[in-house]
Amino acid sequence: MDIEGVENESWKEQAAKEKAKLDAELKAAKEHQANLPPEPTFTQFITGLTAQALMALGDAENPMIKKRELDLPQAKYLIDVISVLKDKTEGNLDEQEQGALSQILTDLRLRFVKASEKSKN
Repeated sequence: MDIEGVENESWKEQAAKEKAKLDAELKAAKEHQANLPPEPTFTQFITGLTAQALMALGDAENPMIKKRELDLPQAKYLIDVISVLKDKTEGNLDEQEQGALSQILTDLRLRFVKASEKSKN
């Protein structure tokens, strides 16, 4: 085998090693990315607050204690927080986000009134 053949062979081996290394790094990066939570959105944030309010209203089970509990002060607080967010984001949300936020607040407020009436009886 001549020197040129040896140089070509070592170059090919080196290129194959680098490719294998890059492939492994890419695979590790993809696995890491798959384990990351999704990018936060305003809708996801509001959905989380809504879920908490529903739990406080006793309309959803608290997954930590596996039961429903009524906590009207907490429910009122969460509804007020969502209302503040609606007011502070006015003009910065798209039409769909603004409509969803209004609908969520209307629903939560109605549920709060019903829960308050039930707790008095």
